[in-house]
Amino acid sequence: MDALGKSEILPFVQKRINGRRDYEEMVPNAKQYIALAVFLRCYGLEIDKKIVREMTARRGLPSYKMEYGETALQFLIDGEMLSEEQKEELVGLLREYSLYEKRKVSLVLNEKLKRAMVSSVGKLSSISDIAKSEIASMGEKLRMLVLTDYIKKENLSKIASEEEFESVNVVSIFETLRRACPTIDIGVLSGTLVILPNSIDLSDIKHKKEPISDTDYSVVNFSGSIHRSIDYVGKLFEQGKIKVLVGTKSLLGEGWDSPCINTLILASFVGSFVLSNQMRGRAIRIDKNDPDKSANIWHLVTVEPEHLFKDKAVERFISKAKDSKHTELKSCDYDVLKRRFDSFMGPNYTTGKIESGIDRITLIKPPYDKEGIEHINEEMLKLSGNRADVKEKWKGEVAKGGFAVNMETEVPTEAKAPVVNFWNVAFYTLVTIVEILLIATFIGASLFSFKGFFSFILGIIVLVFLVKGIKRLASHFNPAASVKALGTAVYKTLCECELISRDAKVETKVDKGAFSVSMQLKNATMHDQNIFNTAMTEMLSPIDNPRYILIAKNMFDGYNYKLSFACPSIIGKKKEYVEVLAKKLKKTTGKFEAVYTHREEGRSFILKCRKKSYITANEKIMGKKYKVSHWD
Repeated sequence: MDALGKSEILPFVQKRINGRRDYEEMVPNAKQYIALAVFLRCYGLEIDKKIVREMTARRGLPSYKMEYGETALQFLIDGEMLSEEQKEELVGLLREYSLYEKRKVSLVLNEKLKRAMVSSVGKLSSISDIAKSEIASMGEKLRMLVLTDYIKKENLSKIASEEEFESVNVVSIFETLRRACPTIDIGVLSGTLVILPNSIDLSDIKHKKEPISDTDYSVVNFSGSIHRSIDYVGKLFEQGKIKVLVGTKSLLGEGWDSPCINTLILASFVGSFVLSNQMRGRAIRIDKNDPDKSANIWHLVTVEPEHLFKDKAVERFISKAKDSKHTELKSCDYDVLKRRFDSFMGPNYTTGKIESGIDRITLIKPPYDKEGIEHINEEMLKLSGNRADVKEKWKGEVAKGGFAVNMETEVPTEAKAPVVNFWNVAFYTLVTIVEILLIATFIGASLFSFKGFFSFILGIIVLVFLVKGIKRLASHFNPAASVKALGTAVYKTLCECELISRDAKVETKVDKGAFSVSMQLKNATMHDQNIFNTAMTEMLSPIDNPRYILIAKNMFDGYNYKLSFACPSIIGKKKEYVEVLAKKLKKTTGKFEAVYTHREEGRSFILKCRKKSYITANEKIMGKKYKVSHWD
């Protein structure tokens, strides 16, 4: 957007920010100010380094991402930094490039462009490749369902022609499969369009046929209600007279079901929990006619090239993105898929454990360039032929003995925890040696003197403090132990404050080798598990703008900002809850003071904690994952 760079808006914003020294007033909108600084830098406008340090707790700004530009511009439009005239000028510039609609800045990709990406014609060739692979693997047993969003009856004229399709829809999928797999019987079933092979005898039902020129297929119009045609075509599919069925997701609302499906291709924009599970449920039904059935479910994703629209304003921002090593998968389509997988459970490709999340598909890994994506697709096709392996993984986890689905809080490998560092270890070791020598001296003196009795009592007192120190040292000797100690304090607080059931028990799992720890509640409802997971996520994530901050106190009663945490919001609702958490932390980690931040004096604490806390170094946010666990 060269026009924005030529206007006086951005230099004006730079001067306003650099002229501010009331950093505490900027705290509630720290993310927005950081985004502004990153965005301004793209136009060669630098923010005062002191302000950057105060707001980011780092020496420099993060690398540019399109989300920063989107956040910065939205903040300028909604905030009070610009005048009304300046806001109107900015909105006009954004609208000129179709980057502003419904009062929202859309640099990342607006809804119209997202749908265009999801409907990418590249998915047609992927559907063709999947179909060929499944036909080779399943043969006559194949029952493949392809679900998409649109019908596009106007594209019927392109069937049996050399014309190319411009989007993914029922007609384009049907014709793509017809051309690629001429020996397989394909059907189309939607609310307004039904296509069937001419070889199928339809004499038992009233209908009208409209043959499609130069093909062995016809458009069929059944008499009666739509439910009648849905039931009839469904039976043809179950009987194997149709091996591949193409339809719209609206079929789900018509009550159609077919447990014989053993391959499902989801070429749909849907990302919601309910509809995604309904669509997936079409394939995972038990088929009484085929008790050994296992199904493959295919999710299609369009990956965005580095320069998606070379003649559009978006190019300027994409070119600034740090993606030279292809370490991130750039795709709004993939973001929808990740949301789907948060609620789906299946075998982890490496461990075989049944869990949720896109991470279980371990074949998805960089590089994400053209060759890398092609390699991932090839490996997926190879793996899909081994249905027996998938079946055995499911059996191994859920078919034997009792099991339950639990939610775990996962702490990423990169997370920093308040582990005891070298100097702490050295200090505790020195104190321990001195105390042991003192105890030995006191005990020796007590054996030869009555006055030594008092020394003996003093030695016992010292010993008590020594035991407490050793326990605290053990509780934080490594990052996993620190997370366990913090998690236990949160769990006990939630129980004592009756925010979760007292019947729930916390369990911590530590993977040997590289630091990895996960926590979950046993004997707990999913509601209680979600409360615990959210609380741990908030406590172990970078400090944002919490209601309370918990700051450790050192031996001289001063603040140790390195050991500061955001108090979980559910606990921070009441001061007495926060005080309970501080008491629980004192037993394992040390004395903490709860600071209320939503007053003027509290904002300075947020700045200091953001800059110095161990938690600030956490680049990845804690996440939740559903996993199958067993009991004897």
